[in-house]
Amino acid sequence: MRIVIATGLYPPQIGGPATYAKLLHTALPHRGIMVTVVNFGDVLKLPFLIRHLVYGIHLFRASKGASLIYALDPVSVGFPATIVAYLRRVPLFVKIVGDYAWEQGVQRFGVTDGIETFSKKKKEYHLFVLVLKYIERFVANCARRVIVPSHFLKRIVEHWQIDEGKIVVVYNAFEGISRIGNREALRALLSFDGNLLVSAGRLVPWKGFEMLIEIMPSILKSMPNTKLIIIGAGPLYSALQKKIDDLKLSSHIILTGALAQDVLHGYVRASDVFVLNTSYEGFSHLLLEVMALDIPIVTTDAGGNPELIENGKEGILVKPNSRRVLITAIKKILTDSSFTQTLIKNGRRRITNFNEEDMLTELVKILK
Repeated sequence: MRIVIATGLYPPQIGGPATYAKLLHTALPHRGIMVTVVNFGDVLKLPFLIRHLVYGIHLFRASKGASLIYALDPVSVGFPATIVAYLRRVPLFVKIVGDYAWEQGVQRFGVTDGIETFSKKKKEYHLFVLVLKYIERFVANCARRVIVPSHFLKRIVEHWQIDEGKIVVVYNAFEGISRIGNREALRALLSFDGNLLVSAGRLVPWKGFEMLIEIMPSILKSMPNTKLIIIGAGPLYSALQKKIDDLKLSSHIILTGALAQDVLHGYVRASDVFVLNTSYEGFSHLLLEVMALDIPIVTTDAGGNPELIENGKEGILVKPNSRRVLITAIKKILTDSSFTQTLIKNGRRRITNFNEEDMLTELVKILK
């Protein structure tokens, strides 16, 4: 059996799709499946649309004699893969880890609907957003199987009027992270001995960083020796920095911009609480990393988060942007050491459920 993986990223590029594609490229041959990877990143320097045409040609050549094509997103590589699979008369499998149309709509075209509402509507949006919605639905309909990393995303794809029977949940594997040093030594490097809160993610509206900035004055009233570090880059960087400056919080809140993964892990390991005030999360690999670093978590019950964390067991779950509850949860972890240690212990146990062996076994069963 030989499959072609159509991916948007591949090492040395970084990101979830790159890591996933590399894992399959390395591991599947040991399970009787030969793999050819066609990386969209190789044509990114070309003009818009031209790059998709050239990528499609590369994919067509690579797929000669292939048993199937496995596309790792439903738009950039998914649409060309659908055309090529039709021309080659081979099955198409597609992995969907989010709703690209909704993300673009929120960032660029004034969409205010939540992802669940958005996934059910067919009209009322900008033409570009509607085109993206159509492409996602078209590719998913053409696929033999649609693979998603959470039951939440399965529900979203079902809203696209895709046959429920072809949508399969396969949780992403957590391959673990290397130990990054002693926590006390990392704290010493920061020259800070107060309460350290860390959050991370792309600086986009649904990540809820604005609310984290807004609750800091309330936290500082009772815990003045507290800092918040927000790690990540994105379109809201300037707006968030302005908010920090307007509230005169620059000595308590730091925007680091994008950091290398090992540096991000260092900040997380040095923190007292990791906070993720997100209103949309398909499957947060970052939360698994935080659990592996033995840091307690406060996050939301949005998206796939409840599939990773049970409230009060591996972390604390709150509603997105719930100001008062968010403050209470953070203070609970900072002041109740026994409760905090229980969260850490349970989190360490929880990550063992997302192992590479189980993920690969499940995926091979589906592909074959």
